[in-house]
Amino acid sequence: IGLRAVLALERDVASFRLVSTAQESTHDNLELATTSGDASGLVPGPVLRYRQRLLTVGAEADVRISDTLTSTFGIASDRASTPLTGDKPSQPSLSASHWSAGLRWDPTEDWTVLATLGERSRFPTLRELYGAALGRFLLNPELRPERSLLADVNVRHTASEDLFLDFAVWANDSDDTLSQRVVEVDGVSLRQRFNTEGALTWGIEAAATQYLNEALRVEFSVAWQEGRVERDASGERPVLLQRPDAQLRAAIDWQATPRVDLRAEVLHTSSAWDLDDDGALAKLPDSTSLNLRGFLELAEWQGRGVQLTASIDNLTDELVLPQLGLPAPGRTWRIGIRIN
Repeated sequence: IGLRAVLALERDVASFRLVSTAQESTHDNLELATTSGDASGLVPGPVLRYRQRLLTVGAEADVRISDTLTSTFGIASDRASTPLTGDKPSQPSLSASHWSAGLRWDPTEDWTVLATLGERSRFPTLRELYGAALGRFLLNPELRPERSLLADVNVRHTASEDLFLDFAVWANDSDDTLSQRVVEVDGVSLRQRFNTEGALTWGIEAAATQYLNEALRVEFSVAWQEGRVERDASGERPVLLQRPDAQLRAAIDWQATPRVDLRAEVLHTSSAWDLDDDGALAKLPDSTSLNLRGFLELAEWQGRGVQLTASIDNLTDELVLPQLGLPAPGRTWRIGIRIN
């Protein structure tokens, strides 16, 4: 369950926003015997309840410096607590502050340049703090929030009435970066979350949208990233896990009739690294998936459009492996109604 409240105040040369969000997640865990027999070491027991609360309070302001230059500033404070921890030891609450600053420059109608710099935090999730499912996870009560200093520059250009270009470079300098390792306990290899010394990652993203005619447009985008982890106390440099080097996307959108819109998208994700059961590096395969979308306008209701929507994700049922042993869903069908 969650709640978000926003207070906005507009003035001639500035606008202000006060934002507060609260979220509570509860997980009930019950271990049972199955029809195929008990899992090794399984002891059926009572329901164990886990709960996490997240709270954010922040403020942001946009200030117009000139006709072509606008700045943005923001500060916020986060707090995470776990009032219910099942049969695990209680954990102290975690708090962190973060900030952001941005600059938008519009030198002409065809060009926009955006630059941002900010710091944010990520708290360990319930699963990272307490997850011992399948008998393969080892808890780490010393987990700390991951803090990241983020910077990016984005350039947008309207080359013509039919061609739109987007280019960005970014960097992420993180401390206490959350990662995963394999620890042997009594001859059994268990996975454990831990904080590394930190990591520096950087990347480039580019996208283009071309309207071939009033009914047909094509889209292309590419994202590439690289990075490295700081050396640990033993002098070893851990590998960034589950981070593909590149992602390519191509899409075509066809407005077949005023009431029918069809879209096809191909997404290619390059290979990445993960840990096998013994803690050795294993390469995750790359993947190429095909997604289809369709929209059919059925009627208008009180001046608003009513659409029938349908989609097929991963049409060819390609194996998509974000992490070892836990593939993403295969072919997925969806159908629904959308009221605009």
